[in-house]
Amino acid sequence: MFHDICISAGVTNGAALAGLVRGEHLSKEKIVEVDPDILMFSDYSSTQEGDSELFRKEVLDDPALQSIKAIKNKNIIIIKDRYRYAASQYIGDAICDIAQKTYPEYFDQINN
Repeated sequence: MFHDICISAGVTNGAALAGLVRGEHLSKEKIVEVDPDILMFSDYSSTQEGDSELFRKEVLDDPALQSIKAIKNKNIIIIKDRYRYAASQYIGDAICDIAQKTYPEYFDQINN
């Protein structure tokens, strides 16, 4: 479902490019191989609010990922966890949120 959301938002799903299938984890080696422009994480937190920001900082500081474009440009976006598998009428919200966070320059005129 998430791959379809990405396609509709005009975003290339790097995990799909890396051959990831449902239930598999994306290794750091695959992330480096794909060299994404943007890394996208959900705001899910199993312990406390703010975990996604701590995780974002850990990823930005990870020595193994310093060569990828997303890290060099500090381009990490956080989406609502419910948007990862939106399968209701709210799928439109997921598509719009991901598109706006990925390509904010195309939405600046609309939001102003």
